[in-house]
Amino acid sequence: MNKVAHGVVLAFFGMACCFAWGVFKLPTLLHWGRQLPRFTILCMGVGPTVVGGLAIVATVYCLWVWIRKEDSRTSWVAFLAVTMASLAFVMLPAIIAIDLPLIDAFNNLPRK
Repeated sequence: MNKVAHGVVLAFFGMACCFAWGVFKLPTLLHWGRQLPRFTILCMGVGPTVVGGLAIVATVYCLWVWIRKEDSRTSWVAFLAVTMASLAFVMLPAIIAIDLPLIDAFNNLPRK
């Protein structure tokens, strides 16, 4: 049961990483027509690598849990907490980086 729970957490974490990767690629997909802020460019460059690294580390840990012969009751709740907390810490700068061009675009709208 513990190994199945690890697999379910890994599946949902993998989907969340795919969505996070998409958020980091969003400014390049939308043509703002203006120069992007440096923080946004930095997050767009580093973010997908960090998200991919988190997914690889989580997959390696789950493989280690599944392959072990002994069942020392590694808690899936701790795995869930660590994966979601790491994703939250990565997504906080991403949300700020994505909002900067939007705020700039709204500030430069023509006034009526």
